[in-house]
Amino acid sequence: MILSNKYTRYMDGISLSKEAEERIIKNVVKADDRYRKKRSSGFNRTLGFIIAAASFVLIVAGAFILRFPGKKLNEGGQSSNVMIGNPMVEYDSLEKMDKAVGFNVRKLTKLPFSVENERYAVYSGTMSEVTYEGKNGSLTMRASKKTDEDISGVYEEFTDIRKMEIAGMEVTLKGSEDGFVLASWDHDGLSECIYSEKAYSIQEWEVIIGGVS
Repeated sequence: MILSNKYTRYMDGISLSKEAEERIIKNVVKADDRYRKKRSSGFNRTLGFIIAAASFVLIVAGAFILRFPGKKLNEGGQSSNVMIGNPMVEYDSLEKMDKAVGFNVRKLTKLPFSVENERYAVYSGTMSEVTYEGKNGSLTMRASKKTDEDISGVYEEFTDIRKMEIAGMEVTLKGSEDGFVLASWDHDGLSECIYSEKAYSIQEWEVIIGGVS
C-alpha cells in the first residue's frame, strides 16, 4: 500500500522536524503493513494501525503540538492545513502541481480501466503523486528528481522481481505469481514509479508504461 490517506489523517495536526517526519513515515508504514497481512478482521487491522501510529507519536511527544486537522482549498487551488507539519499538499490541477514540485509531471494515458477521478498531491515540495481512480481499479504514479531512494512508499516483500526494457527504459517490476503491482524506473532526470493494488501481467504493464507521456 502507498502511505497517503492514513498518514494525512494521523499527521495533519502535527508539527515536527523533517527528519522526524521521515522516520515516522517509514516506521508507521512498516507497522501498518504487518497488521495489514493479518486479515482476521477489519477491526484488528484498524486497531493495529492506530496502536502503531500512536506509539510513534509518543516517541516524539515533546517535539510537537497536536491540533485538530482541517483542510480547505485556498485561492491558489491547493489544500491548506490547520498546522504546518504534514508534508503532503493537495492541488486541484496538474498545472498547479507542476509549479509546486518544480518539474513537468508525466501522465498516464493508457490505463486498463476508465478513469473517473484524478487526485494531485506534492510531498515535502519535492515529490509528485497522481492517483487515477475508477470503478475497476486505481493506479498511483509518483515522480521526483532522480534519486537512489525508493520513492514508491510501498513496503512489501515481493516474490517476483524482474528488470526489463519497456518503452526504452530499464524498468523494475515487482509482484508475485499473480502478477506485478509496482513498476519503477528513471527517465530524463526523474525517478518515477507506478503502484496498483491490482496485479497486472508484463504485457499489461508494457501498455501502461508505454502510455506515460
